[in-house]
Amino acid sequence: MHDIYLSVIGLFGLLSIAVLMLPLSRRLNIPYTVIVTAAGIIIGLVIAATGLNGSLGGSSGTGAHNGGSPIEGIPIAGEILLALGSFTVTSEVILFVFLPVLIFESALAIVGVAISTVIVGGTMHLLTGTALIACLLLGAIVSATDPVAVVAIFKELAAPRRLGILVEGESLFNDATSIVIYNILLAMLLGLTQATPLSGVLSFLEVFLGGAAVGYILARAMCWLVGHLRQQTIVEVTLTIALAYIAFVVAEHFLHVSGVMATLTAGLVLGSIGRTRISGGSWATLTETWENIGFWANSLIFIMVGIAVPAILADASITALWALAGVIAAATAARAVLIYGLLPSLKWIGRKVDITRGYQAVMLWGGLRGAVSLALALAIAENANVAADTQNFILTLVTGLVLFTLFINATTIRYVMSYFGLDALPAADRGVQNRAMIRAISDVRQQITEFARDHRVKDAIVKPLQREYDARIHLLKQDIGDAGDLSDADWLKVGLSTITAHEKQIYLDLYREGFLSARSAQTLLRCVEDMNDALRHDGPDAYATPAASITRFPNTFLLALAVHRRLGLGAWLSASLAERFETLRACHATIEDLRSTYVPRLEGMIGGPETVAAIDSILAERLRHVAFALDALNNQYPDYAKRMEERSLGQVAVRVEAEDYDQMERDGLVSPEIYRALEDHLAHTSRKFERRPPLDIGLRPLELVGRVPLFTDLSETDKAEIASMLKPRLAIPGEMICHKGDTGHEMYFISSGTLEVKLDQGDVQLNNGDYFGELSLLRAQPRNADVVANGFCDLLILRKRDFDRLLEENAAISEHVYEIAADRLK
Repeated sequence: MHDIYLSVIGLFGLLSIAVLMLPLSRRLNIPYTVIVTAAGIIIGLVIAATGLNGSLGGSSGTGAHNGGSPIEGIPIAGEILLALGSFTVTSEVILFVFLPVLIFESALAIVGVAISTVIVGGTMHLLTGTALIACLLLGAIVSATDPVAVVAIFKELAAPRRLGILVEGESLFNDATSIVIYNILLAMLLGLTQATPLSGVLSFLEVFLGGAAVGYILARAMCWLVGHLRQQTIVEVTLTIALAYIAFVVAEHFLHVSGVMATLTAGLVLGSIGRTRISGGSWATLTETWENIGFWANSLIFIMVGIAVPAILADASITALWALAGVIAAATAARAVLIYGLLPSLKWIGRKVDITRGYQAVMLWGGLRGAVSLALALAIAENANVAADTQNFILTLVTGLVLFTLFINATTIRYVMSYFGLDALPAADRGVQNRAMIRAISDVRQQITEFARDHRVKDAIVKPLQREYDARIHLLKQDIGDAGDLSDADWLKVGLSTITAHEKQIYLDLYREGFLSARSAQTLLRCVEDMNDALRHDGPDAYATPAASITRFPNTFLLALAVHRRLGLGAWLSASLAERFETLRACHATIEDLRSTYVPRLEGMIGGPETVAAIDSILAERLRHVAFALDALNNQYPDYAKRMEERSLGQVAVRVEAEDYDQMERDGLVSPEIYRALEDHLAHTSRKFERRPPLDIGLRPLELVGRVPLFTDLSETDKAEIASMLKPRLAIPGEMICHKGDTGHEMYFISSGTLEVKLDQGDVQLNNGDYFGELSLLRAQPRNADVVANGFCDLLILRKRDFDRLLEENAAISEHVYEIAADRLK
């Protein structure tokens, strides 16, 4: 019981001290992790001065407590210090308690980590004469940058999305890669594995890729599970927390692969597809929850690191300081090789990553070390099989490097940013900001004037306030001059970026409200991200290409179409068509909404009137293409289009009804009991609108035969026999059915839809009931024209041997076919 209360005081005492450092860090303008670590060092020094410090790996101070209060006359302070000292940092605490949270909440640098390991290890081997394996182990440990600190820095920089992903990914994968290399080198150091390059590479691939596979499988399973638990926030959030730890423990403890890589992959998968699996309200709660958990873990780990520092560095010598200088120089040089050598080389392999000198400098100086590096060093210190001098060598140098990057790099990074102008808004952003402020201040001035007039406020009071607002507006208009030098293309880029951000939010809202399925939401959000990337890197001219992708048929659809044609299985094709229906409807409605309600609000904010007109024109062109694709579906499946509209109206009705009940409850018109009953009733009503209705592609041969006028007068028996000869096929818009010059082995009947025959003397349109391709069969000659589907078409295919049999057995059909063929030959 005594140990339990000490642990409780220690945990929540440290957490309370850590979070109280947050307002202090903001007041002093010092990075939070730095001031928390400093607080931990102070606590560690006090504990050491009172004799309460214990070993690194266990609960310290219990012996001191047995003899009474450690601080004579102040028993409460002694108890608190004892509790804080008993809650010590170990490698297991960092790796199994804090690291899954930090990696998961933050969510390729393999070559970079390997280079860093070799540079640092080789340098320290030459400087100190320590065994090469031990020095390489040190190099692997210090190659793990702190993802939390690095991500925070680049959020401050407001870096471009691809650069942000590159830097965050580099930091996160650094951790995973460093730990894998560390484990391999440690096994070599202890003689547990053969120290050959091949065995090292094979071990790395096994542990690294194995961890990624574990994380991916568990994350996909979790996403599938929560996809069936919509609107159950507590369950969804709790499952994501469990996922972080389960992925780590299953990979690390049971399968002996990389737990960090498993957790990292799980976090990346959840961040990628979880947004369209977890319900909208739950996602907001989940984000806030993980931010809190990540903050708590980050706070605790750095204050515990600070507490451990005095004991770790107690026996450091002058020689160790010289070695520390060598580690700092080597680690910085290794990172410079990565930043200035490897990252720019990505352009050689077609990766468009714009990395300016300023970003490179900040990335170099922002390579902070923290939790992971210290955890790996502590694991060495706790391993009885590692020689004592090697333990001290690694633990002292790693701790010194962590402190250097926290107290030197982190506190001066803002000056590097300022030197390269990265702490200022770009001219375009500053122009938009100023125009937004002008609009807001003008509205405030007008409302103050109206209020004063309506309430008869004296001019002596109103006029000074009006002049103050006028002066602010004047200063802002002056500052707009810097942004006014932007070209029309630059303003167009800013405007389209703004529109794209709003479009993304609309799709997320549609998904949250149940108007979009997960797959359709993913398709639309991916299109928006591609448009955003194209704008950032290639400008407005590149916007149209990814925007048009929404109307193209994706590979998954074409595969479903091929499966239906080859195997006759239509379920996948039916689902793909239904998804296309939903996606195009949502895109069409969103673009209309953007043009009618959002584009007009850009007037006065983005460039001049010509810029707003250009944005509207671009959206109009997008709308035309989407409308064309949607009309093709509506014409082919009118009944399904009607059912989709009925579903949408039902969903709107449910949402409006829910909003009315919410307002009644807020106004006190209904009691909580009645409100819950109304919610239950509404939930029952809304269930019939939750699932998208299935789409019947209708490719049944007998029904299609009945639509062809050539077969109308036949008996039901003859129709059934002909249907058995024919193979149904769905043609998609733009598909080439026949190629000029090909050898013909079948003819086609059009059950529904229109096609174009591309003849030298002009195009000919074929409609419902027409047929084509018979000339090749009758004359045994190549096709004389291309035939292209204008929209979706239901076709019936008749092979050559069945064609000959049909003409032989049915004189009327034979006569009609030869008559049409003769007319076409003329």
